[in-house]
Amino acid sequence: MASCRSSDSSYSDPMHQSPSNSVCNRHDAMSKMKAERKQLVHGMETILKVVTSIPLIDNHDANSLNQAISIQAIAKASKEYMPENADLSSEKAEMVVRFFRYPKLYPGPNSQDQLID
Repeated sequence: MASCRSSDSSYSDPMHQSPSNSVCNRHDAMSKMKAERKQLVHGMETILKVVTSIPLIDNHDANSLNQAISIQAIAKASKEYMPENADLSSEKAEMVVRFFRYPKLYPGPNSQDQLID
């Protein structure tokens, strides 16, 4: 298989690309898309882990919240806003609000010495 990198010059005329060069460009684009997708999936998994760590919130609730509003908006949303925009009960919305507003109540697994005074 031919190498994707050309040592001819730094100028590349898009109208006169060799077939192997266009294959390499396509491969580079696909590699970038795969890397971006992997990063997005990892970010989504992290968000779901955080939201499902809230008492009463299960995976369905976390997905519903994430589809309706961003994690930043979840952290700032009122308990009235969440049930209107996501498939969430008012009791669960109250728990989400308390989780983000009062971090001392729900410290993370490694935050025993990181509690905010």
